[in-house]
Amino acid sequence: MKNHTSLFVATAMTAAVSALSSGSLHAQEATPPTASSTIEEVLVTARRRSESMQEIPVSMTAFTSSDIAEVGITDISHVSELTPNLVILPNSGGNDGALICMRGLCRTDFTITEDPMVGVYLDGIYVGKSIGSLFDVAELERVEVLRGPQGTLYGKNTLGGAVILHTRKPSGDVGGKATVTAGNYGRRDAKGYIEFPVNDELAASVSVLSKNRDPFVKNTQGDDRWDENNRAIHTALNWRPIENLIVDYAFDRQRKREQPMASQMTSASGWLAAMYGQDVRPDREDTVSTFGASHSNIDMTAHGATVEYSLADRGTFEDLVIKSISGYRSVKNELLNNATGASSPFIYNEDIFDYDAFTQEIQLTGAAFNGFIDFVVGAFYFNETGDYSNEQEIDAFASHVLLTTEIDNTSQALFTEVTAHLTARMDLTLGVRYTEEDREQ
Repeated sequence: MKNHTSLFVATAMTAAVSALSSGSLHAQEATPPTASSTIEEVLVTARRRSESMQEIPVSMTAFTSSDIAEVGITDISHVSELTPNLVILPNSGGNDGALICMRGLCRTDFTITEDPMVGVYLDGIYVGKSIGSLFDVAELERVEVLRGPQGTLYGKNTLGGAVILHTRKPSGDVGGKATVTAGNYGRRDAKGYIEFPVNDELAASVSVLSKNRDPFVKNTQGDDRWDENNRAIHTALNWRPIENLIVDYAFDRQRKREQPMASQMTSASGWLAAMYGQDVRPDREDTVSTFGASHSNIDMTAHGATVEYSLADRGTFEDLVIKSISGYRSVKNELLNNATGASSPFIYNEDIFDYDAFTQEIQLTGAAFNGFIDFVVGAFYFNETGDYSNEQEIDAFASHVLLTTEIDNTSQALFTEVTAHLTARMDLTLGVRYTEEDREQ
């Protein structure tokens, strides 16, 4: 059965006045700055235009390419280990989705009908569902974590905040690198990156990643649990056919074939204790007795294209840039797991998830009145379709349950944000977003 609803949402950001103090960052005029007295400038795009992180009134954490290389960030779960107020964990039933919580706000239901409360963006393209959001990226250029509601510029599913990933773009030079990692539990990782010019106008790059680890939870009744077996490839093109025009295209493909995390029964009472009390283990164990086979398989494909054109100044308007961001994403996931961790059949769970999404966004950014005002105006379109089935064998009641759901959701929005630089230390920002949404399931 399908339910058809239309939702009209208008959001407005309250006027915010920001006093920017630079006293702690300022060296004395008579003393030239030294390496120890200056702060490295970090450019971010939190407000949809390139700005210095030190100069914008946004609660955020950013990681540069050098930070990413030093820490070894390859997927978004690593980001939470270094970011205040952010928790990113794989879902409890498998390794296919990310539970993302920001400032205590998160969505714990991994069904196709639920939208996240913390948005994830890859090269400006919205990743619509938690399932498939725990992906690997071989070459990240920058990561930005925005804390708090970001509804004006990023949409309705960013009440907790947003995690923004930027991949490395081809530079036009010839170069490359490769790394290999080995460790205990059969850890064998490898990743490589190569970039090269195709001609004077076109540059290309290819990055590959392989992550492998043996299971480290022993299962006495079936497959051992919680391993890694991931393969990912990312290809990118940077085309500059004429002055002021930049076209970027990226293709991503990822394949995971893993054993999910092990479920463990920590307590039981009543009839449940009588039937399965021998499986209760209140403490964390490195050996379980979970009945039956299991697997967590996921295939993801993504295409992204960004077209950016710098316009000539027009009257009082300057630094005008129009940008188009287009994206398509496909996720196919199959999870088979013993949901309770019992040593004999109790609840056996199989999820099948098939999802496709298309995103289109147009932005116009610029300044006016000799830099007194900065602005961004945009339009957003998002469509997602998918099928989800959940099949459960409940042995305790000799029952079989099959749940199926289909979605076809469309979201359209118009938004703008204007910042007026009132003084050297005070800005006034006003923003509004209007969203119209149509949901079918």
